[in-house]
Amino acid sequence: MRWFGPLLLCCGCLSFAQCSLVTADCAAADMRCDPVLLLLRRTVARFIAVGDSGSIYYSDSGQSGSWIDVSPGIADQMNGVAFGSSHVVAVGDNGQVWSSPKGLAGTWTQRASGYVGNIREVSYGEGRFVIAGTGSSVFYADESDLDTWIDTSFVGGITWSGLTYGQGRFVVVGNTCAIWYSETADVGPIP
Repeated sequence: MRWFGPLLLCCGCLSFAQCSLVTADCAAADMRCDPVLLLLRRTVARFIAVGDSGSIYYSDSGQSGSWIDVSPGIADQMNGVAFGSSHVVAVGDNGQVWSSPKGLAGTWTQRASGYVGNIREVSYGEGRFVIAGTGSSVFYADESDLDTWIDTSFVGGITWSGLTYGQGRFVVVGNTCAIWYSETADVGPIP
């Protein structure tokens, strides 16, 4: 079996140092061959991977065979993960938002975002998590209160497909060539 997929590695808590496309031969029992969309993020000491059927794994080394399943027992696809200063937040389909202080087993808590659609991305900056997904949805929550998500969604049918934070701005891009940015995530679209 041949595995082919994106591998995103970051060498700091909040910034991506590089992206690369990885292809490798692997045995069917290898986690990389499972039908899991691997989205990897690395803090100083931990990698987190999310994917199909509510999958959440962590590894301290990122090496094959070192991954530990810490999935919360849900069936929904998980689509993104971001690290804040004191929490990891993972997001997925059907409004799934989960947080953990370190990403370990038994430490994941489900959060109510107020959104029931598919959340595609999550990013962190300036003490705030921002989530974006289908239905033009954009929500944010301060890291100190992950149970209060503020809806700053747009009118229209944008499916957001990319979200990042850098140089003091959240930037989100969508399927209709829409691009939105904000320093705080609490304002509407740029004309």
